[in-house]
Amino acid sequence: MLPNVWILTIVSVLASVSHPCDASVRITNYTDDYDPKYLDVDLRVRRLDQTTAIDFDLDLKQVLDKNVEYDVRLCKRIAGKYHQMMYTGRQQLCGKELRRSRNLLDRYIASELVKHSNLTTRCPIATGHYEVRNFEIDDRHLMMSVVPSGEFLIEVGVYHRGKEIKMNRWYVTAT
Repeated sequence: MLPNVWILTIVSVLASVSHPCDASVRITNYTDDYDPKYLDVDLRVRRLDQTTAIDFDLDLKQVLDKNVEYDVRLCKRIAGKYHQMMYTGRQQLCGKELRRSRNLLDRYIASELVKHSNLTTRCPIATGHYEVRNFEIDDRHLMMSVVPSGEFLIEVGVYHRGKEIKMNRWYVTAT
């Protein structure tokens, strides 16, 4: 579903920007831009001892057909500038069997979706209220060893029929 992919994709990528063991992933700042014709969003980030938790409410105003895509950019700050390390390209959300995907990011999204929300990736996506609760970044997840410590920018876009309807920028510190 539209909301789960961008929010859980963000968190999945956040989970991949740290070392295992004594890892800590913290969101230091974020922007949340969206098209109010499509949705209303209330996103809350809570800092915990060593990590960050996310709560999210979304009211979807329009039914979304199968033409929903998302993309993710991961950039690392080096010498005061953000340099792109990863880009997923636009990927179809609907119709994918995320739990069986070969892509670890897709599988992580699907598994966390079940634990923390009432979201789905089945289309069409009906209008209504969707939420994510107490989504804490799991420092023990396998993806944690992928990217070294540092400062990162994560951009997540969501598109319907080619039109951007949501863009998040997350500024993250991983130690």
